[in-house]
Order: sequence, then structure tokens, then C-alpha cells
Amino acid sequence: MRSLDDAELEELAARLFVSYDEGWAGDAPLTDELIARVEADLGYRLPEDYIALMRRRNGGLLACSVFSYMEKDRNGRPCACELLVRGISGIGFQNPCALCGEMGSRFWEAPGNWNYPHIGIYFAEEDSGHGLYALDYRDCGQSGEPSVVNIYHEGFKITRLADNFADFVRRLRSDIAE
Repeated sequence: MRSLDDAELEELAARLFVSYDEGWAGDAPLTDELIARVEADLGYRLPEDYIALMRRRNGGLLACSVFSYMEKDRNGRPCACELLVRGISGIGFQNPCALCGEMGSRFWEAPGNWNYPHIGIYFAEEDSGHGLYALDYRDCGQSGEPSVVNIYHEGFKITRLADNFADFVRRLRSDIAE
């Protein structure tokens, strides 16, 4: 079910991305057939909000790259945290960082590469290069509404960040809080 309305999608497409790309964009034109091929290749149904945003801007490097969330510190106290998101993978096969590109979602899971856990679709990476963002299908199945998680490379620690993709992109902003 889609929760982003058309006006919000237009605003997000205009605000989130920079005007140039570094291999994150998906294929053009973005057709229903292409979406079906990507979903078949990945083995998961993409969230409707992901598809709707990609129909307006099919991936790219982010201008709004800061994601804030709360986590508990070592003493169990709430702690404000921030992560940087480099780009969002577009739907396609052609560009290296597109969902099914040579460095797309499955690249990160391959034992000969990084061997990240097979939990869903890897759609973005941390700007530091030390972690990835994934649509996590473990609790909803291949056709459900996945949550968004961050997986840190060292030890593959998984941190739940958002209930769904719409919540994740709504919370992206352009500057680090002081």
C-alpha cells in the first residue's frame, strides 16, 4: 500500500537528489516490464512507495543524505544518532549501483565480495562505506511491506531505522544537526 501522495512524491523527487549521478540511477524508461524483471531477479516485490518515487526520479546521489534516529547507548539510555546515506539505487540493470547493476543488491551478498546477510534488497550505502541500507523482508515475507535497516559491515550489526521506505525517505535531510 502506498502512503506517499503525489504532491509529497514530487517534493521528495525534487529535494532528495543532486542533479548529477555517480552510477546510482536506474534504467530509462522505467516501465512495468522493467520493474517486473528487477523484482524477479531480486526475488522480492518492491514497496509501492519505492516504485512511485523511482517513477519520478529513478535513483541517484543524494542531496538530503542525513538520517537521524534514536538508539540506546551502552547504559540503556536513549541516544540521538545520525547516519549518512550516499545514494538510493534506481530500478534497473545498466548502472553499476542500480538495484540489479554489477554493484547492486546481490553484489553485497556474494560470498566472494562482502557476504552481507540475505535479508532482502540492499538499496543504499553509508557515505563512509562501512555499512548498507536494506529493505528487510524477514518479518513480512517476499511480498510484504519491508522495514528499512542499516547493516554495519563490522560484525553485520543490524539496526532497524524505519517501519517502511516512505518513513525512511521522509526523514532524510540535508544537514547534520549541531
